[in-house]
Amino acid sequence: MKKIILSIILISNSCYASDCFEITGKAYNIDPLILKAIAWNESKNKNGIKSKINKNGTYDIGIM
Repeated sequence: MKKIILSIILISNSCYASDCFEITGKAYNIDPLILKAIAWNESKNKNGIKSKINKNGTYDIGIM
């Protein structure tokens, strides 16, 4: 039952990537298509992707 409730909450409150690109583009005066292109170039729009280890020992997680 807890899993069902959690799933409903997550689905109803999720921010779709295209909405986030639109909102962020308006906030920073950047064309959302540019943001989408950057996301595609960096991760092919895969949410859970993890980058190779950076020079400083850290790594990046997510779309951008």
